[in-house]
Amino acid sequence: MSSPDHSDRMDKIMEKLEAMDKKLTKLDEVITSINKINSAVRSLNKKTESLDTKVKKQEEEIKTLKSSIRQINNNQIFLSTPDRNQNLIVKANFGYTLPAFSYDLSVDDLNLAITEVVKTAAIKCDMVKSVYIGKYNYGNNKPWYDHDCRRSHSNVLNKLKYVRKNNYNKVQLWEYHEARKCHSDIIKNKRRGYFDHLRKCLRNPNSTSIFWKTFNLFKSRKSNENPINVESWHNFYFEVMPAKSLEIIFENSFSKVDDQLDAEITFSELEYVIKSLQTNKAPGTDGISNEFWKHATSDLCTRLLSLFNSVFTSGLTPKIWSEIEMLYPWYETRNVLPESQAGFRKYRGCRDQLFTLLAIIQTKLSRPGGKLCALFVDLARAFDSLNHNRMWRKLDAFGVSGKMIRVLKSLYDNAIVKIRVGKVYTNPIVHAVNKYTKEINI
Repeated sequence: MSSPDHSDRMDKIMEKLEAMDKKLTKLDEVITSINKINSAVRSLNKKTESLDTKVKKQEEEIKTLKSSIRQINNNQIFLSTPDRNQNLIVKANFGYTLPAFSYDLSVDDLNLAITEVVKTAAIKCDMVKSVYIGKYNYGNNKPWYDHDCRRSHSNVLNKLKYVRKNNYNKVQLWEYHEARKCHSDIIKNKRRGYFDHLRKCLRNPNSTSIFWKTFNLFKSRKSNENPINVESWHNFYFEVMPAKSLEIIFENSFSKVDDQLDAEITFSELEYVIKSLQTNKAPGTDGISNEFWKHATSDLCTRLLSLFNSVFTSGLTPKIWSEIEMLYPWYETRNVLPESQAGFRKYRGCRDQLFTLLAIIQTKLSRPGGKLCALFVDLARAFDSLNHNRMWRKLDAFGVSGKMIRVLKSLYDNAIVKIRVGKVYTNPIVHAVNKYTKEINI
């Protein structure tokens, strides 16, 4: 038999156990409630992260829209080509993405249609490089600071924002410090990789242009701002530009026909000109670089050829054109220009004139008591003050066909000048107009 003291002890132990069970059940309830709160917090964090991503996407879309607006307003869309080993893929994709357009258009509309076709296809092939115009700063401007660095930096800022909102919670504070460490590692790796690439370019350059381009990055440059504003440039060149004569020259005045000059441009001639284009040159107002045309497909070149022949047949050129070269084989075979003229002719540059001058000096001074008198004449703004109508009549007297003269006349009639000061262009400067009108019947 058990003593009464022993039974009392057992009863007390049982009561304590029951109390412990009640406390454990309460703790379980508290833990479940805490888990529910944590799950709710996680869901809220996911929702806030999704909202943040949506906001970031909207901000990026707004930035791209702003940059595209600035690009359209400032004509700063540059079309670039990828690496050489990707040229075949680019040609295939670009030929596939070319949309169709009608050839029954004016030369201006046809030129605009080809430009839009090129830009649309280039955007689909990821061959467009955006250039931001204006006083906008989108972060660090270091050359190694790319999209990964910006994304890591935005992640650090978001972590800091959450830490401040939650009164510096320990867990979120630890996440913030980890994000900062990760961002610092990314910056170090990007910087190290960039300078490793520069060292490779200096040690084993593929060409001299790559070597000097890399070498110039290490040269210290002093930034000198231009003290002349845009309006001063515009007013100066508006006064300098020659007055546009209102002499009326009938188109049928130039009626000469030449089979060599009047022949249509062939596809082989277009290919030769495209291959001879220089690289690493600034694009024109359309933003299409020479590298792009060198990697263009035959389909696009065919469309370009149709534009050139339409211009040549009609005698009207698009207003944005400024250069054309077709007279070289004609005047060389016909011996139109004297042998003494050089400097502006193909294969006869300023070096040839310097060689001739040096030979004359050595020949005259090598003789005993030899003397040489030379006269150097420099006409102020000779090309700017040239009378265009006299130039057309001179070309007609040389025997240039009327078809070629009409094309050149159309180019000069639509000539305008824009001056770029920094990243801002002046208003188009057009030739002034004389106060008199003169009609010429030939």
